[in-house]
Amino acid sequence: MLCRLAIASEVDAVIALGRQCLSKHAPHLEFDEALARKTFQAYIATANPTVLVVEDDDRDHTLIGLAIAWFTCSGFTKGHSINLDAVYTRADKRDGPAAALLAEAFDVFASRTKPGEIVATTMQGLATADINVALLARGYEVAGSILRRIPSDQ
Repeated sequence: MLCRLAIASEVDAVIALGRQCLSKHAPHLEFDEALARKTFQAYIATANPTVLVVEDDDRDHTLIGLAIAWFTCSGFTKGHSINLDAVYTRADKRDGPAAALLAEAFDVFASRTKPGEIVATTMQGLATADINVALLARGYEVAGSILRRIPSDQ
């Protein structure tokens, strides 16, 4: 498996993975393909967000997972932070190393940008353990919790 930055010609595969991720981890949210395409174009133009992908070892190098990271700035501090927003691997590839490879590639990429802070939020079910183990081994620490509420009118 190879983890790398997505390229422009992979827009459809990345959007398909994003749709699958949303369906699996946030089915209460409506997927917006036009917005997804606009977001991918922002990545190509500005690297924010940044899209990392992992490809399978098959002959076609099929994309089997992705990670999305955003550069953010605080109104109170110098420099930037980078936040891991999502890590997703196809259901048929979740028993392998893809999620951990994406987490490690995110850390390498994020570290190269010289941020003031690197934050990883993981709410990807079973893959969370693999992601957390990979990031804890790279010096991350548990720094809080994530709380989520889905409004009852949805």
